[in-house]
Amino acid sequence: MNKFIYAQLNGSKVFAITYTTGELKGENLIDVSEHENPDSLLGATYDGENFILSQPAEPTQAQELPTIEEQILAETQYQTALLETNTIGGN
Repeated sequence: MNKFIYAQLNGSKVFAITYTTGELKGENLIDVSEHENPDSLLGATYDGENFILSQPAEPTQAQELPTIEEQILAETQYQTALLETNTIGGN
């Protein structure tokens, strides 16, 4: 059974890591299945032009958490990607 791991983006920031047995597609999903420690990518920045994920900065008190609206949007995008994958014939 294949395991797929995705970094979920909110803009250019990684806000969640998703583990699934099926392949997902979505503009806000980056495949990080080959990454040694995917969970360490939380807070990383994604450079879409060069397809590079930078390591997250050390946590500071000044870092802002996503707003509830940003969290809802990201969850909606994730659920839409899951539904589209199942509709297309994914697992």
